[in-house]
Amino acid sequence: MGQLDFAVVNVHHRPESLTVFYEQELRYVCLLPQDHALAQPNTAIDLNQLQKADCIAYESSRLRGADENWQKILSWPFVSLSAYSNIAVASLARITGKPAIVDPYTAKTMVALGGVTTRPIKQKLVSTLCVISRGADTLSLAARALAEAVVTELQRPG
Repeated sequence: MGQLDFAVVNVHHRPESLTVFYEQELRYVCLLPQDHALAQPNTAIDLNQLQKADCIAYESSRLRGADENWQKILSWPFVSLSAYSNIAVASLARITGKPAIVDPYTAKTMVALGGVTTRPIKQKLVSTLCVISRGADTLSLAARALAEAVVTELQRPG
């Protein structure tokens, strides 16, 4: 719509019609209450273990652009709450004490707030984090500097 200088987006497929300043594949993690039975250290979560659990899920409309693997794995039989965004799913999981699947950046934020932990997932659930713009030549110097600062922060380890 031409209303933003640049954006940070988490998408299932790389946007082709925009300039991508930065791109990183994100492998999703399981966000669990610290005292959850599956929150054992150094243990990967098989999502089949969660199929009978009441989980926080993504709104089904969000998964329309996802590949079949995502759609199949994340079609929970018991879902009491769902949300569209990663931050909403993670926040609901943290508040209710129910497991959820979220990107690692969102999970890191929730862990810092306390009460939850993360575990890797055996199944491969990935998306692409991109810093995008309509074009490098459309950015003001200030916007370009901010975009570069965001990329620098995203590249920091841990």
